[in-house]
Amino acid sequence: MDDKTIQRDLDEMRAYLYEADPEWGNNAIHYDHRSRSYRLVKHEDYFVTEKETLALAKILLDSRVFNIDEMTQILNKLLLHIDTSQRSCLKKAILNESYHYIGPQHGKDLFSLLWHSNLSIQRRKRS
Repeated sequence: MDDKTIQRDLDEMRAYLYEADPEWGNNAIHYDHRSRSYRLVKHEDYFVTEKETLALAKILLDSRVFNIDEMTQILNKLLLHIDTSQRSCLKKAILNESYHYIGPQHGKDLFSLLWHSNLSIQRRKRS
C-alpha cells in the first residue's frame, strides 16, 4: 500500500466521522509521532467512559440476570473499550464486584432468548 492510498483512506474516514459530527469529525484522527501511527481520539460523547463502564458492570452484576458465562463475556467486552492505562484498575474493581457472583438457577443462555424475543416483537409490529 502506498502513501497516497493510505492518505485517501484517512481522508475518507475523516469525512465519514465529520458527517456523524462536524464538530468532532475533523479532529478525530491524529498522527502520534511517538508511535509513528495514526489513532482515533476518543470523544466522550461517543464512547463509554471508565466511570460509566464501572456503573454498567455494577448494574449488570446486581441484576443477577445472566449466567456466569454470559456475565463474563459481556464484562470482558465492556473492558475492551477502555484505554489500556485504565483497564487494569477497572478490571480489578469489576473482579472484586463479581467475586461472589451467582447467576440465576435456570442456567439458560439469555442472550439468544432476548434477541429472538426482540425479533418476534419487531416482526409483529411490522405486520
